[in-house]
Formats: sequence, structure tokens, C-alpha cells
Amino acid sequence: MNYSVKLLLLTLLLGTASLSTLHAAAASNSSDESGNGKGEKRKAEDIDENDGKAAKRVKIDTVEDKKNEEDTKKVQLTQELKQAIIDKDEHKAAHLLVAGADANGEFGKSNSSGNTITFVHHATQTGKESIAQLLLECNANPNAICTRLTPLHDAVLYSRTNLVRSMIEHKAHVNLPMDGNETALHYAACALNQPIVQLLVAAGADRTAKNRAGRTPYQEAKRASASKEFLKLLQAPVPLFAPGALTGNHAGAGSVSTAP
Repeated sequence: MNYSVKLLLLTLLLGTASLSTLHAAAASNSSDESGNGKGEKRKAEDIDENDGKAAKRVKIDTVEDKKNEEDTKKVQLTQELKQAIIDKDEHKAAHLLVAGADANGEFGKSNSSGNTITFVHHATQTGKESIAQLLLECNANPNAICTRLTPLHDAVLYSRTNLVRSMIEHKAHVNLPMDGNETALHYAACALNQPIVQLLVAAGADRTAKNRAGRTPYQEAKRASASKEFLKLLQAPVPLFAPGALTGNHAGAGSVSTAP
């Protein structure tokens, strides 16, 4: 083999080796770039995830801050409403209720029972009827209990006829037994308050309910020397076919009334 041929072969061999080396280097670079790409992608995903968690925390914190701010504002408005009730400022009370003051706010605790005195209890007891009406219209609870009485019982005891009517309209429970197992109707019967008795009876007050002494509203009214006309309001209706219902002057009337 002459020198020229050998040189040609050597050149070809060297070229093949260089080409292989180049391919290997390229493959290595490609692999490195792929690995680096995946790493960068993972880093980007981690950043996105962390950013998402941070944004969620910020959103939760923002909602909680807003709620705390609203609660603080409501407490402030309710304190201002308390003062407006004390001052008998109906206009300001109405404004504060519209602004978000709590109609079921508290004046404090009763010294005698430890029960909460609500705004509507106070307004009813102190004769601030227009403010009590406002409170009821703004969802004040007519069944809240203070000193073993609801606002309805207070309205009956203080002869607040219009408030009794309003409380009935706002879902007051007319048959709740309170102190001494007395119902609102017992109190009205004892006071011989005919307009309130009529309101309570029309609202479904139980004329057969007995207090701790075992007496019905009719019996309490009779003890208070009520008139016959008044006592008739408190006579409990008896079904026509109840034992003895067909005796007396009312036979055949469909139902009769008899004193408890």
C-alpha cells in the first residue's frame, strides 16, 4: 500500500472518529439541556404553587379582616343605638338600625335574675313604644327572656296594647309560660285588661292553661271580680259532643262555652 493510500485511510479514520465524537457531544448536550429544561419547569411549577398558596392566604386574611372590620363597626353602631334608646331619640335609632346596628342588642344583665335585658325589653318597660316598634320591625326577638319574662309579658304587664298587637304580628309566642307558670293571658286576665285579652285570645292563647297555683286565666279573672262579659272572653270552647256539652242554653249551637 503506497503512502498516498495510507494517508487517505488515516484521514478517513480520523474523520469518522471526530464525527462520532461530535455526535456523542451533541447527544450529551441535548441530554443536559433536557435535564435543565425539566429542572426549570419544576422550579416554575414550584413558584406557581407557592404563589397560589400565598394568594389564597392573602384572600383568606382579607376576608377575615373585612369581617372583623364589619363586626367592629356593628358593635360601635349598637352602642350608639343603646344611647339613642336611652335618649328616646327615635330618628337616630332608626338611622342606626338601617346602618346595621343590632336590634337584639343588650343593655346588660338583670340584677335579680342575671338574664340579659335586651333593647326591646327596655323600650317596652320604659314606655318607649315607637322605638320598641322600630326594633321589632328590624327583627328584634319578641321571645327573648329577661327576669323570667318575654317582651310580650312586659307589654301585657305594662298595658302596652299596641305593642302587644305588634309583638303578636312579629311572631311572639302567646302561650309561653313564664314566672310562676303564668302565660300572657294570665297576666291580662288578672289585670282585667279586655283589649289585650281579646288580642291574645284571637292569636290563639290557651284559655285552659294553668299557672303554678293551678288556676286558669278565667279563674284568675273571677278572683279579680271580673264582669260576666269579661269572663265570657275567657271561657274555653267545648266541642259539641263532649260530655255534658248538650246541657244548658247553648245546645245545638255547634260548640258551647263553659267556664273552666
